[in-house]
Amino acid sequence: MCEIAQGLSPYQRATYRYTPLLAWLLQGNICISEGFGKLLFAACDIIAGGIIYQYCMMKNSGNTRQAVICASVWLFNPFSVTVSTRGNAESLMAVLVLFTLFMLAHSGHTGILLSAVTYGLSVHMKIYPVTYALALYLHLNEYHVAHRSYENENSGFSWYHRLRCIWPTSASVIFALVSVLTFLFATIVCYSW
Repeated sequence: MCEIAQGLSPYQRATYRYTPLLAWLLQGNICISEGFGKLLFAACDIIAGGIIYQYCMMKNSGNTRQAVICASVWLFNPFSVTVSTRGNAESLMAVLVLFTLFMLAHSGHTGILLSAVTYGLSVHMKIYPVTYALALYLHLNEYHVAHRSYENENSGFSWYHRLRCIWPTSASVIFALVSVLTFLFATIVCYSW
């Protein structure tokens, strides 16, 4: 982080193995206070709890009790609290992945575009969200095929309806292109110096 403040690469430090974007986000540790990163990650925990609450409210027809329970499981989990207040960026990853899911739950191109951007950023921050790619692809295809299908499920073509979930739709292609472009853009910009 000190290297970034001096205009140098964070990789001059032998132990730095994260994206330079994280080093930029943590410049407050140098400029403001040494506890800035811990406060940022704790705030991300609270934002993640808010996203969980909103997602549950949207998916469960406004069931407030269930949304509060789900958000509380995240917010009062001693493991996630300890990890973020220790200074680990996992809560930032949680916000990016949860926001991806939250925006996918919104119908329309805006939700798909915003979810693709946050998904691309989450893969840039840490590589493990790439494992969600197939599930997101199939979810997008299933949603759009189901909403465009006028076939009767009891007909002889129900197997065809299920197979159509594998073929790309415009939504899954847009999601894939935007997330890959976001990942490439962030990677090229961050690793270019």
